[in-house]
Amino acid sequence: MSEERIFTHVGWSLGNYCPFRCKHCYSEWVRDSDTGLSRENIESICEDLASLKVRHVTLGGNEPFFTNGPRKSKSLLPYIIRTLYRHGIACHLVSSGPSVILLAKADPTAFAMLASVNLSCDSPIAAEHNANRGADLYSQLQLAAKIAISHDVRRILLYCAMDWNFDIERISGFFEMARNLSAHPRINAAKPIVKGGAVVNLLGAQKFWSGFDYVTNHWPTQVVTEPPLRLALGLEFDGPSCGTCTFRISSTDAEGSVKLSGCTYVHSSRIGLHPKSGLVELARRLKVNDCGDCLARLKGPGWEPESANLLERVPDWRTRTVVASDLNGAFEGYLCTWIGARSLG
Repeated sequence: MSEERIFTHVGWSLGNYCPFRCKHCYSEWVRDSDTGLSRENIESICEDLASLKVRHVTLGGNEPFFTNGPRKSKSLLPYIIRTLYRHGIACHLVSSGPSVILLAKADPTAFAMLASVNLSCDSPIAAEHNANRGADLYSQLQLAAKIAISHDVRRILLYCAMDWNFDIERISGFFEMARNLSAHPRINAAKPIVKGGAVVNLLGAQKFWSGFDYVTNHWPTQVVTEPPLRLALGLEFDGPSCGTCTFRISSTDAEGSVKLSGCTYVHSSRIGLHPKSGLVELARRLKVNDCGDCLARLKGPGWEPESANLLERVPDWRTRTVVASDLNGAFEGYLCTWIGARSLG
């Protein structure tokens, strides 16, 4: 790897508040304070992202409309989107639905500036989805998709594959949802989360491979950045992109510091500084993430045997369909994900 890092797509966790309690949340334990964002913070961060020549930013981490606590009137999400747009940076929004609905009502022009809306889905079964999210969000997801369609904003239906929801029946139902919403299906395999000393939601090797066997057989692949899947599909893999061409901006802490992590999922490698000091040098000092936590999932040490040895029996899926897409430019090297072609229904 050369000294000069080219960051193409960055994640940004907005604020320190979320009204929901998703059981698989990656951001819950890094909400440092009640501190929100200021316009000065936003201008500084966006200017530095432009200096780094970042082309895409995904806003999420929490329910992103709530940039400054529970009061909707305090939201700076429209200002963030407009500022990124002014700098020529494409903006992607991740939401369970509410942020899409609120943004479209508060600022339709900012909403139309979005490059994509990624709607989080935990199950095609409404009761299961709502139970995992801790709120009645299934109907809001459906409404948010209709709003995105009416504004001609690209829809991506985002599924977090966990130990309980990655079976053929639920995957098939998820695909049907994507067809109905004319959306790209996207799947993120759950990463190791430790709560109460136990690893939760983790896919075992058998479920990982059987689930993605069905996925790659039944839907054309457009983007795949999940390392084991790249190997199975015979795609080039030069090592993890975390800290080399992507990073995550974490929520602002009580002192007003901004923290970065090389891994867009697991924030254990965070380093920080005051926003007035700028993000550019901080980003270049990021530790290149060796994916230690996730490689533990892949290789086994310290984890349940059923979750281990994911790389020991990599299948040969080189004949399966992988199609070109403009999404490759947007998401290649960002996160560990799989994205399929958009269905026209």
